[in-house]
Amino acid sequence: MKGIWKKVLKVDLSKGTCTAEPVPERVYEYFPRRGGIGSLLHVEGKPEGNHAFDPANCLTFRRGDD
Repeated sequence: MKGIWKKVLKVDLSKGTCTAEPVPERVYEYFPRRGGIGSLLHVEGKPEGNHAFDPANCLTFRRGDD
């Protein structure tokens, strides 16, 4: 499953910006289902050394129809 447009929308609430970023093709080779891709993006969005409820952490949403 490569999603509808093969892109991820990243929203930065502190800056008030939205950017659509392409997902590299290699990611689909390692994570054939969206759940894996969502987990990867969540882990990559977590700054090093932050605790679970740190405001700098990312919040990840995905469609749940896998």
